[in-house]
Amino acid sequence: PLRVGDDARTVADLVEFEKRSCRSGEDNSFRLIGLARYLQSDETWQNDLGETWSIERLVEEELARPTQAEPAGGTFRLLALSYATDRRMKREESIDGQFERAKKHLDEFAQFALDVQNPDGTWHPEFFAFQGNAGDTVAQLRSTGHILRWLVFRLSDEQLRDPRVVRGVTRLTQLL
Repeated sequence: PLRVGDDARTVADLVEFEKRSCRSGEDNSFRLIGLARYLQSDETWQNDLGETWSIERLVEEELARPTQAEPAGGTFRLLALSYATDRRMKREESIDGQFERAKKHLDEFAQFALDVQNPDGTWHPEFFAFQGNAGDTVAQLRSTGHILRWLVFRLSDEQLRDPRVVRGVTRLTQLL
């Protein structure tokens, strides 16, 4: 059970609440992660406004939002899209429609992230905006940690051996 004060609920109650709370144009990153975990990827439902939603619609909504303008440089959004496509692949479901768009976007963005990485392995405190070490150590730790969390989830084992990723992890541990 999930408890808030005297109120006891279940994970299923939380899933239903999140389904009813879907809104177009809002940050649905964490909602996408949770619903992709607990629902079938082809399941549809109605929110509390009577709108039809699905995991694929959540993916489409997240793809429509700009990455850089989001909290943590959009890494929560990237992580959510990665998780949704990863769940679909692990279930041996086809990667088509919005999932195919997401996969292509994620592949391109992972390359872009590595291209804007600083030579010392960090990322700029404004995340993907540009290269540079502006800001203090905490700001570099924050941006580097968020980007590496996403990349480590997204990349294959072979890609994780890329010297740029290794350099990033090494520098992150030094910053810690």
